[in-house]
Amino acid sequence: MFKTIPRFRPHNFIGLKEAFFDLLNDTESIARFEEQFARYISVDHAIAVPSATSGTYHILKSLGLVQSEIIMPAYTFWTIPNMALLTGFKPVFVDIDDYYTVNHDLIKNKLSKKTKVVLPTHMFGQPCDMDGVLDAVKNKDITVIEDCAPACGAEYKRRKVGGLGDFGIFSFNKFKNLTTFGGGMITTNNDKLAEKIRRQLETLQDPSRKYLSKKLLLNFAMKYITNPYIFGSLIYPLIFSLNSMGVDLLDKLFREKIELLDKLPNKHKFSDFQAKIGMKHLTLLDEVNDKRIKNCQLFSDVIAENNDIVLPQKRDGTKHIFLNYAVKVKNKYSVADKLLLKSVDVRRNQVQVCSNLDIFRGYNAHCPNATTLGKDILDIPVSSFLTKKEVHSIANTLLDITK
Repeated sequence: MFKTIPRFRPHNFIGLKEAFFDLLNDTESIARFEEQFARYISVDHAIAVPSATSGTYHILKSLGLVQSEIIMPAYTFWTIPNMALLTGFKPVFVDIDDYYTVNHDLIKNKLSKKTKVVLPTHMFGQPCDMDGVLDAVKNKDITVIEDCAPACGAEYKRRKVGGLGDFGIFSFNKFKNLTTFGGGMITTNNDKLAEKIRRQLETLQDPSRKYLSKKLLLNFAMKYITNPYIFGSLIYPLIFSLNSMGVDLLDKLFREKIELLDKLPNKHKFSDFQAKIGMKHLTLLDEVNDKRIKNCQLFSDVIAENNDIVLPQKRDGTKHIFLNYAVKVKNKYSVADKLLLKSVDVRRNQVQVCSNLDIFRGYNAHCPNATTLGKDILDIPVSSFLTKKEVHSIANTLLDITK
């Protein structure tokens, strides 16, 4: 009963007690966290924001552009093109490469006089080919914004992502490897625009106790239901029962509804309390990432000989942190059901093919690789909380199912 494996287990309660007590004596935590994060990424400025979505909005707004185009991968989180529309940009979708990141050759094909921004996503923790991206816009008045939401700590040619383009945007929500009960960070070396973004953020509301309590309760709920005993005895049977009726319980509980936003969903500032949590987790980030990478290698070693499972590739010269271990299988929903039957819960629809979403009709693009990936991908749990024995068990279970 208690050998069931949840798709995710949060680790963001480390340092929680210290954060509560330290806040009584320290009200400059945000500035300190920003300074430490900027040093970690090797940039001049790090700016704490309410979320990666909000950060994307404020970066685009700071550029002061209208009726311009922004090129981005079709396979990305839906709020990114939504924020583009909200700030007056037209999203231009391009297909992905074999590493699930933007195909930089296709960027060149989509460039026009209206192109003012290129926004590559370091998908699942795999850095894009940033040399190719930067070469595509070389000598052009185009801003490069790195979407680092799934890749905090990842590296491209020994440089941290978020310090390679003009801007980086990070997410610290409950599903990330560095988490602060929500929030995010903007990174840049642009002094002028950094100051402009800070002025924009001053208009946001100070976070109330009610607002922070709500965030804490949501994270406590996730941690509670993924406890091995609770999950095995109560949650897993419920997930299994509802799954037979075509309902993904955790997806329904924790997934944001996909609908076109006409305003920012979050207008509260990043808090000192969140910054205290962030500073603690920043010291643990590389250790957490290394454990995840080792788990992925263990998994790959077991699965390697199965031709029916396509494992994620690692681009040469990069540190892929595998925030998500995304494998491609045929009949993914059937495979996911069989894994659940064997007590392994997996995420089935982690990212959207934005060029195919109804909310972006009118911006459709032919992106066959992204469309195929969306149909075939499963997010296998390989998080740092898993033991070697559990990783081997998941891999062998997947092997048995796909024989």
